[in-house]
Amino acid sequence: MKFSTIQKFLQLAFSFVLLTLPMQVFAQTSSNLKVVTTIRPLHSITARIMKGVAVPYLLLGDNQPAHDAVLKPSQAKLLATADILFWIGPELETFLINPIRSLADNSEVVSLLGNNKLQLLHSTGSLIDPHIWLSTGNAQIISALIKDTLIKIDPANRQTYLDNFATLEKELTGLKSDISTMLISAQSKKFLIYHNALAYFGKEFDVEMRSVSPGNEVLMPSAKQISDIRRLLRSGDYSCIFTDPLINSSAIASAAGDAKLNVVILDPLGSNLEPGLDLYVDMMKNISRAIADC
Repeated sequence: MKFSTIQKFLQLAFSFVLLTLPMQVFAQTSSNLKVVTTIRPLHSITARIMKGVAVPYLLLGDNQPAHDAVLKPSQAKLLATADILFWIGPELETFLINPIRSLADNSEVVSLLGNNKLQLLHSTGSLIDPHIWLSTGNAQIISALIKDTLIKIDPANRQTYLDNFATLEKELTGLKSDISTMLISAQSKKFLIYHNALAYFGKEFDVEMRSVSPGNEVLMPSAKQISDIRRLLRSGDYSCIFTDPLINSSAIASAAGDAKLNVVILDPLGSNLEPGLDLYVDMMKNISRAIADC
């Protein structure tokens, strides 16, 4: 057989193999689906479901607050061209209420707080606490909603989304078990927290965290709140006081210093982590380790 004949034979054989492969193989590398997420934990979960299909976009950048961010022109353009937008809801990303109203009719906007399967807590009075991702149980429900939405909009990649969801669901179950073991000793302690974004985390893992801030996000504690912290420290045996990266914690540290209490920063948004597939799990483990070390 001449070389040219062999070459033609191999080309035909290779073409046959390509024709018999599932279409999903091609879709994983050719999807033009534009998915936008607002905050890093949500972006990480979405990226896990979309792995092998496309990479979701993260709307908010470093140091942009989730409640009242001001969008740059490039961010507004990204939002306007999204096929799917996943956000927590108006209770968290208040700044998105008006921009969402102007999105094209063919954009799929998914408010995760609208899922009636979530285990919801209230922050003040009847206000819903929007920090739902800080429960691994809620994270599984969020993952399922993301998976279902992606399958509806992009059915060609249905099997990839299903497989990725199954893998993530298993990992989240293992994560819950690991954190529960890590926090056994913390369950017998008491903690104070300024800006209690971790109510879902505390409830899921039976960690008592008493809030010393109002329901709304106040970045600088008032004189009254500092006084309340000092009063609570005198009346209870607390192991640490928690705050988060956005809070000006110098006054809190001063109040806690009188009682020789450690001020520990817990990051509920993973703001100091690299965005991507591993952020959600790493963030939850970092929070757990910080609490366990108190």
